[in-house]
Amino acid sequence: IMQFYRLSVANSPVEIITGGSQDNGTQLLKNNQWYHVNGGDGMDTQINPLNPDIIFCSTQNGNIYRSTNGGNSFNIVFSTSMVQGESAEWVTPFVLNPIKPSTLYVGYKDLYKSTNNGTNWTKISNYSFSSPIDHIAIAPKDTNIIYIAQSSGIYVTYNGGTTWETLTTLSNVVTGI
Repeated sequence: IMQFYRLSVANSPVEIITGGSQDNGTQLLKNNQWYHVNGGDGMDTQINPLNPDIIFCSTQNGNIYRSTNGGNSFNIVFSTSMVQGESAEWVTPFVLNPIKPSTLYVGYKDLYKSTNNGTNWTKISNYSFSSPIDHIAIAPKDTNIIYIAQSSGIYVTYNGGTTWETLTTLSNVVTGI
């Protein structure tokens, strides 16, 4: 029995599904065959919808890995050691830009952005919350609009992260955006 945290499906003629699983790493289904492609506790996964050879997976507490060869090998592109003094959720949120999927975002106590498939990163928020970001959502028609949820509230930027507004403060946990 395997418990999956998240699943991703490729937008291609070849059926590709990736999934992060508790205590069993990341699994990849390709050509009707399952493969174990990364260790640890597998968490979220993302497949570039324009290029299914580019696959991202993650392990607990914010380690993000990238494959550029359809899942044959993975290299780390983001980790706690890159952001001194910050931490991430057990299942760290990361999303691909729905219009330009070579741009991705990862949520620690601040929001980080890469425009080159995770090679380089820039911090685009200045909150440094007392607890990490729980959820990230990118508006599908205007990707300058980004929402983040954290235990104290929901925040939005309308200009790609230059300025942020508090939409609401909370006393409950947000389970999704």
